[in-house]
Amino acid sequence: MPRDIRIASLDIRASDDITVDVVADSLARRGVLGVVGVVEGRTAARVAVNDAGDVLVSIEGRQLTVESASRVVESLAGEWSADVTLESDVRFVAASARPEPTRDAEMPPRRRVYVIGGGVTGDPARRPDFAAQLEASVSVIAIDGRWVLQAHGEPQDYWPSAQRPVVAVTAVGDSLTVEVWSRDAMRGAVGSHDAQMLGIPNLTFSWQARWRPVSDARGQIADIERMLGRGRQSSSSALGQPVDRDAALAELGAERNEIEETLTRDNDHALIDAVVGAFRLPTEVGRIVRGTVDIDALPGAEHVERTPAGRMVWRQLHPARRDSVWARWRRRFSR
Repeated sequence: MPRDIRIASLDIRASDDITVDVVADSLARRGVLGVVGVVEGRTAARVAVNDAGDVLVSIEGRQLTVESASRVVESLAGEWSADVTLESDVRFVAASARPEPTRDAEMPPRRRVYVIGGGVTGDPARRPDFAAQLEASVSVIAIDGRWVLQAHGEPQDYWPSAQRPVVAVTAVGDSLTVEVWSRDAMRGAVGSHDAQMLGIPNLTFSWQARWRPVSDARGQIADIERMLGRGRQSSSSALGQPVDRDAALAELGAERNEIEETLTRDNDHALIDAVVGAFRLPTEVGRIVRGTVDIDALPGAEHVERTPAGRMVWRQLHPARRDSVWARWRRRFSR
């Protein structure tokens, strides 16, 4: 397989719904090497490009050649009456042929669970602090010496060094993302300037869709399309220095080879369990992310509303849910 192959994302904005089958057929007729899937309710694709940003195409499913990215994108936009963009780390191309605005895609449910490995005391009195920190109501439970937390609404990620390592697992439809905030990545961070960057994850692993190959070819072409469907990883540092991935994974007790193996897996129903195991997360995380269990239903979980009004509404809507002995004692003696 050529070494200069890169992955390019193909974003499609059409006035009418465009299906995975339509996109796959259009790419296959042009010989474009790619995979197709659904990302956040909208059909999307990945295609192979070379170092110059040209699109890899096959001639009769055998011989590889290249085609101008601009020509491919303009042709697809015209056929689909859509706005189409191709983006990679070496090329960005856009073409517009959409007669009307795109209807917003119906977003699938979003489930996001945090696992907080640092600063875990088990003290129930500390749980309300998370609602203030994330600026959102939260449900939180201590499991195996770590906090497992689900925020309600749009939390503001802010993870100081003392709370790290922190892992967030997010599922949206077929998309799965794991973000890691590493303690090692914060070495040397001091002052409020660094605090502004505490919401940026240091490592991100993503399985964007359940990709399917455009062609049914074998050999080199099949290998390239298989590569296009792999999970991806990226890194970012608040301090502008390279992230030590091995050090970050070691904080979790995770092994690099196991993480890399998950990136090669098919994005199927078993992927969540494989990811939870590889990142050494509590098994309950997989159940919450799947939606098969409500975190508030787990023994020992506490729901914390951020505002007094929210707490009043929560108690009215959940009259059968009694406070813990600790919470009742704290409320009694804090008057």
